[in-house]
Amino acid sequence: MRFKPGGFEGRTIPPAVLTPRRLRTVMNLAPSLLFLGVRVDRFADDWTSTEVSLKVRRWNSNHNGAAPGWSLFAMTDPFFGMMANGQLGQGYRIWNTTADIEFIAPAAAPSDPPC
Repeated sequence: MRFKPGGFEGRTIPPAVLTPRRLRTVMNLAPSLLFLGVRVDRFADDWTSTEVSLKVRRWNSNHNGAAPGWSLFAMTDPFFGMMANGQLGQGYRIWNTTADIEFIAPAAAPSDPPC
């Protein structure tokens, strides 16, 4: 079996199929977010915002009982591209190139960052 570069060219999901509500359901079942304790609470109908929460549990906390940085990064990083893709539509390809988080204090309680 041969794969060409750009093998996903032309493979897009129609906007009528990928609604904010359906994307929320799919993202809540994604193993990479599910096992980190990340939950997508809401996508705005116009793709301008999302609400994501993280419950700090024994299996997703560090030795101090706080949420480690990679958990916080995982709960914000994928959603910027998804929101931009929802707003711009099928004619654009979104590619995140950089991201950073400014850590102010450890999160020992449930975390709800604005996206």
